[in-house]
Amino acid sequence: MAITKVTNSVVGSGSATDGYVLTADGSGNSAWEEVAGGPTFKTFGTSSIMIGDTTTGTIDAANYNVGLGIDVFAALTSGDNNIAIGFEAVDALTTGGNNVGIGYKALSASNGSWSVAVGSEALKTEATSGSNVAIGGLSMQTSNGASNNVAVGKQTGYLLTTGDYNVFVGSNCGFNQTTASNNTAMGYLALYSNTTGSDNTLIGQSAGTANTTASQSTFLGKNSGLAVTTGNQNTFLGYNAGYNLISGFANTIVGSNTHLNTNGDNYNIVMGYNCKAQRSENSFTFGSSTGSDRVYNHFNSNATWSRVSDERYKEEITDNTDCGLAFINDLRPVTFKWKPKSTIDSSLPDYDSEKTERSYDKKMYGLIAQEVKEAIDKHNITDFGGWDEEESSGIQAISQGMFVHPLIKAVQELSTQVDELKSELLALKGK
Repeated sequence: MAITKVTNSVVGSGSATDGYVLTADGSGNSAWEEVAGGPTFKTFGTSSIMIGDTTTGTIDAANYNVGLGIDVFAALTSGDNNIAIGFEAVDALTTGGNNVGIGYKALSASNGSWSVAVGSEALKTEATSGSNVAIGGLSMQTSNGASNNVAVGKQTGYLLTTGDYNVFVGSNCGFNQTTASNNTAMGYLALYSNTTGSDNTLIGQSAGTANTTASQSTFLGKNSGLAVTTGNQNTFLGYNAGYNLISGFANTIVGSNTHLNTNGDNYNIVMGYNCKAQRSENSFTFGSSTGSDRVYNHFNSNATWSRVSDERYKEEITDNTDCGLAFINDLRPVTFKWKPKSTIDSSLPDYDSEKTERSYDKKMYGLIAQEVKEAIDKHNITDFGGWDEEESSGIQAISQGMFVHPLIKAVQELSTQVDELKSELLALKGK
């Protein structure tokens, strides 16, 4: 009977230098033939298997392991539940268990447990720690003492040595981090330059990419916090949010291209589109752009809202002749208390039958919006910013600050009247 070899099929057990190939004839008969120098097949321990290795440790006590490649499990003695695929994958493991190393030298130095390394040289130098997940070529390549980290993408967490509880997702994400812990970074180049800054959360391409030592910050959006290096406790949300900050701290930025006044601002809140903080510290700015379309509050000084009133922004300037003393005299200042939400009209959007108690039970001073509207109409006052109505619900509102301007006019009118009365009185006295 003629026998035809079918190469590269491996089974059986034999010496370290011999392998087996399956041979078969045309009638369906087959046999295993030992071939000198061929790939090896080994079973060991309980339900463990290794294919293609030439040297191993004392592995009879190692159970439920699977190895494929040259020099996998080279030092294994008693570790269980491990998978090694690739040249020198899981090469130094002796007693650790529940590891997966797939790729050239993946997890090659480890003797820890519960780690997953997938990709060429992933977790290559991690020797003792475990519970890491590194997926991608060179991911966590220099780790040596880090634990409980997740790195997904090429060169993610590349220089990490001893930092714990980090999550890196995206090519080159967290590339330069060494000993920092508790960082979450997702996106290409996110947290790229960070070395020792901890407790940061950054999501978006290049988010916090220049950060070196800053800690306790949250950046969400492409290029958010792009230039920050050492500023701590910042919160940025939006595309390019806070893009110009370098060293400032404790800022809150919300909105695309919204940014600080200088690169070292502190304690600012900025909201809007392309909105720039009005001051370098302790201010709240919202609106858009850098000029008159912003409103701001210096909360450590006057603590009131301001808006650009520069003459260079204004035209059609005329004296106020219709919104003064007569209008003010038709207003009715009242005291009141807010109703519980269960007793307001059920058609109102915040009606709630279960809220039977007032949220604030003190007496209030103010005006009634409907009565203000009546006074506005009576005096033919147009475009007065002190009264407003919500388009969808029809809820009426007033801006208390806007009543300062009619009051100024009313005082001026009263002052004029007083001056006239004084003149008449002097005339009556013959003076």
